[in-house]
Amino acid sequence: MLYHCPVNISHIIKRLLAVFATAVLGLAAPVLLMKSARFDAEICQAGWFAALPFVLMAVSAALAVCFRQTRVAVLALVWLGISLRGVQHFGGGLPQWALGDFVLVATVLLPCLSLCLFLMQERRVLSARGIVRFYLALVVVGILYWLPGVSAFHERVLSLPTWLAGTYAPEKLNIAPIVWLGLLMVGGVMFAVERPESPSMGRMFTALMVVGMAALNAPMTCWPDVGQVAVFRCLCLSAGLLLVWTVLDGAWRHAYDDELTRLPGRRPMRHHFASLGSDYALAVIDIDHFKRVNDSYGHDVGDQVLRFVAGEIRAIRGGTAYRFGGEEFVVVFGRRYAEQSEEILNGLLERIADRPFALRDIARPERKPKKSSGAKKKAGGDKVLKVTVSAGVAWPTDDEPYPDEVLGLADKALYKAKKGGRNRVCAA
Repeated sequence: MLYHCPVNISHIIKRLLAVFATAVLGLAAPVLLMKSARFDAEICQAGWFAALPFVLMAVSAALAVCFRQTRVAVLALVWLGISLRGVQHFGGGLPQWALGDFVLVATVLLPCLSLCLFLMQERRVLSARGIVRFYLALVVVGILYWLPGVSAFHERVLSLPTWLAGTYAPEKLNIAPIVWLGLLMVGGVMFAVERPESPSMGRMFTALMVVGMAALNAPMTCWPDVGQVAVFRCLCLSAGLLLVWTVLDGAWRHAYDDELTRLPGRRPMRHHFASLGSDYALAVIDIDHFKRVNDSYGHDVGDQVLRFVAGEIRAIRGGTAYRFGGEEFVVVFGRRYAEQSEEILNGLLERIADRPFALRDIARPERKPKKSSGAKKKAGGDKVLKVTVSAGVAWPTDDEPYPDEVLGLADKALYKAKKGGRNRVCAA
């Protein structure tokens, strides 16, 4: 059985804004640094600042191995190789023609590798597939170190049309039109495919790709007085910070977020409780007849129902949603929306009850089901399951001022809603 629901436009818009904001942040940080009045390009050439990008990339690779994020570890190692080789090239260690070849090879390899790693499943570091990924990083770094210095390769690059390979010049943006198209395709795939085990990976990989393209192809476009090496080091510093952020974000989500519903669990809920004042509301929401769904349609459909309900609860205005356990969810309403919490919950119940939950065979083509009430067969053989939830909401009182006590009151109100016929909200 498959579940079909309409496209969530608001979720797509939020993801687009998140990708855009992360990419802009990755570029804005080095730009502000280089525009600072105290910035000195000579500082980038030696000392701790010169080594900081490489240290961050090495640390992110080590942390990724510790947290079993092999894909991020491999990308960090490749970034480390690109940074070390790029400093050598932009610093004049090799001829200008070799620098152009390096920029072209790195511009092509970095998006391709990022996309391949993004589409791979996560594996243990010491597993066969995990070791193969590190060999892949070694091959990519080896190509970057060897190929740009081969004269036969340079002659082949010169024979390529301009629209395919471009023409390298340090004072302009060097990305060829065909590479722009490839970058858009890679970014589109990473945006369209959302990895359940790491929802933010596509956003972070896209931001790293944008920073990488800027570091490789525009080292002197906007800052001719700073110098190629200094610009490249500053952009690599931003990439190192993004890599560390990627590792820590993945570890945080693994520890705090529920993988099935993508909602925070009990631990972050307890942290939220500690920061609540005296004006708030707590709601406990439970899926009606959930055991019957599991018994009738199987646990796969039950998981889909949980994701469906969690998506609606996540969109609640003014509330922070958590998965409390099983088919129960908790919503914390802050001071601004505490008095409106009951009205907001009634709107949530109406939206869930009115939305069709279509069960259809895998072999059938996807199409939007017609509205229907109850779980019944349709003419085409599809089923529409009516999903409803019940909710209990409570506020702090003089006798029960603490969040744990208010949560108990909300749970009792939920039990009253269940006893009263379900698909309703009861207030303590």
